[in-house]
Amino acid sequence: MVDTRSVHIQCPTEEWKPVPTDWYRLRYFAIWSVPLAAFGGSIALIILSIAAFMVHDSDQHERGNHPERGTWMLLLGLFLLVLVIWMRGSSTQLRYRAGMGLFSGLGGASTDQAPTSLFMTKIYVQEFRNQGVVPTIVGGAWSNVLGLRTTYGPRIHMRRMVGRVPDERLAWYAGTELMDINKELKEKGFQLVNVPSYGCVTIGAWVATQGHGMTGRAFSHSPITVKAKVLDLKTGIETMDEPAMLLDKFGQGAQRASQFLILWVSLEGSPTLVPNNKMLRQGRWLRTQGDAAWVMRKEAQVAVVFIGSTHSLALTWEPYIGEDVKGGGALMDAGILMFAVVGWGLSDPSGRGRDRTELLDKAPGFFHFYLSPIFIWLFMILRTLNVEIYTADLSLTPEVLLKLTTEIQDVFKKYNGRCEIRFLGKLTYFDFLVLSEEAVLAVCRILSMNGVQTVTQHSGKYCMRPEFFQCVGLELKNVYDVVR
Repeated sequence: MVDTRSVHIQCPTEEWKPVPTDWYRLRYFAIWSVPLAAFGGSIALIILSIAAFMVHDSDQHERGNHPERGTWMLLLGLFLLVLVIWMRGSSTQLRYRAGMGLFSGLGGASTDQAPTSLFMTKIYVQEFRNQGVVPTIVGGAWSNVLGLRTTYGPRIHMRRMVGRVPDERLAWYAGTELMDINKELKEKGFQLVNVPSYGCVTIGAWVATQGHGMTGRAFSHSPITVKAKVLDLKTGIETMDEPAMLLDKFGQGAQRASQFLILWVSLEGSPTLVPNNKMLRQGRWLRTQGDAAWVMRKEAQVAVVFIGSTHSLALTWEPYIGEDVKGGGALMDAGILMFAVVGWGLSDPSGRGRDRTELLDKAPGFFHFYLSPIFIWLFMILRTLNVEIYTADLSLTPEVLLKLTTEIQDVFKKYNGRCEIRFLGKLTYFDFLVLSEEAVLAVCRILSMNGVQTVTQHSGKYCMRPEFFQCVGLELKNVYDVVR
């Protein structure tokens, strides 16, 4: 058992600041807390204005003149309420997520472009090339929220490059959201698994950040097994890239990845695209090696383990033939979702009457939700860290999985939060939702003590400096070096 009480951040010895800097955190705090304060303030002002109108302490009131302070409070309250509603718009939300600031987030930036076609995309890219500028590519911009970081202009926003690609069977433009793609695929009897759990993530961003890892032992393929049309921003050359080339371009660090723009993505022939068959969903607390063997069985197409401070929840979806099972219900779904987010709040998920049959589309959709502005504001105000690391060094057996979950559970008894373990081929993913870097460091120390030497980070989430991993004897490598 690892003694988590001895975990302290004392490495490296020189003074260093976590990434991103405190200035960016303060900036995001302001961006996301101001609208929340505006919403609360608008409601308060409207209530106070109504109260002011009801006061009969003015000799002018009988002639139809309401108290002046009530009028001003009502106008200000309505202005703030309209401002908040405006901020909920998709375009405004995207600009905020891109980190463009309070006022530019509302009005946009003159240097940015948002093409609606491949032709216009190439025109804008050529203009930037003539200026000697490599623009920042913005998809759904959730990476900026989750990573607590901002982008720098000029930018190319892909939010208008959506929909099916003409003359291609299973291809979508890069700005199309994965949720929308899965809705289309559902009508054809298919589903795309291994997708991110946050709503509004685009298919282009999914490929550019190289993977998520949301499958079970039934699959052994690499994280991103699709083809994509890619434009080189520096040379203007277009290529149709296979998975290996996409890994080379987008998996060798941010500097190299920034050179390329995904135009559209093809799912044809991808092992990640599977029939939307009927599945048996089961859950249980992971307490024994038998439980660990159960969650790792080959029959499970989707498998995940959520580790909280008191329990480790294992969920699986496996193909099912037979009569429907209608266990659980809405309360069970709500409890599972709550445990998945915060690591507590669920009764025993196993036992008679708690299994359920459902189509496979429920699995990627179960944790795939839209982040409302209020959720985002709280996410930023609380400085929640969503770190995801993965490794190919673990020879995961039921014994090893049980040992890891037990030791990681002890970490969250001290630090709170939760860790999610997922599998994809030779890779094991550790996805954190915590309030401190110390919690991640404690788990990394456990991985190091269990034979892990190298890890990589999901670039679409909060990213730690390499020194962070060196503290516990881990080497941080690019996705390319870990996956290939």
